[in-house]
Amino acid sequence: DEKPISELIGFHLEKQNYQIKFSYDGESAIQEIEHWLPDLILLDVILPDINGLELLKRFRSKHTNESLPVIMVSAFDDVDSIAKCIQLGAQDYLPKPINGTVLLAKVVSSLERKLLREREKELVNELHIQATTDQLTGIANRRVIFDTIQNASVREKRKDYKPFMIIIFDIDFFKNVNDTYGHAGGDEILKSFATLLNTEISEPNQVGRIGGEEFLAILYIDEDTAETFIKDLINKIQKNSVEYENQTINISSNISECSFRVALKDEVFHKLHHVN
Repeated sequence: DEKPISELIGFHLEKQNYQIKFSYDGESAIQEIEHWLPDLILLDVILPDINGLELLKRFRSKHTNESLPVIMVSAFDDVDSIAKCIQLGAQDYLPKPINGTVLLAKVVSSLERKLLREREKELVNELHIQATTDQLTGIANRRVIFDTIQNASVREKRKDYKPFMIIIFDIDFFKNVNDTYGHAGGDEILKSFATLLNTEISEPNQVGRIGGEEFLAILYIDEDTAETFIKDLINKIQKNSVEYENQTINISSNISECSFRVALKDEVFHKLHHVN
């Protein structure tokens, strides 16, 4: 709330090309953050309307320390005051009078920690995607699908049991596709086929690629409706086609056939549907 101090802080930070916005009371700060979430807040403990610690609590109710770091600014430099700020979610504490070197060091440190945490989250997310997703088609990979089958089988012995069926889609003679259109053309067919299956087989069901031209779906469906579902799915596969290098590749006719092997509960039986 002290403009000379705010201007001094702004002077030091703008020299380092930081973009600065000022609010001289708590209500203005709340309204400002609703429209423009900053990377870092410097928050005075004493404000004319809302106590800075109360304002910090409000910020923490909506934003974590990782997403919105806050450095408290105050003339109170005793250990208890600093500990209180940290306890309420402040990342750091800047004492008055403001020292430009200390100010920049704390700002840089807070922003670096924020960026590092964001990068860590991105890396974790990337690793998770790589571990669970088939890179070519973008659907679940072999590991995820087999884990899902195992979990579904375990549930059979519990009260939350749901009947489920397993369908394996095997695009036969896929080598002919690669020989005719090249591997790039084959990849387009695999991606198109995966997109079709992923569209038709929605949650809580799951579909994934288990290798080569083989796909597997887990459907929480009873035996009475299974045949109707499969026929409808075959019909949609027959109508599916891929545009590749100004050519229309009809999956059902050019690939020759798709075979579906169905397993329900503890019994495993086979149904083979030829797509001509």
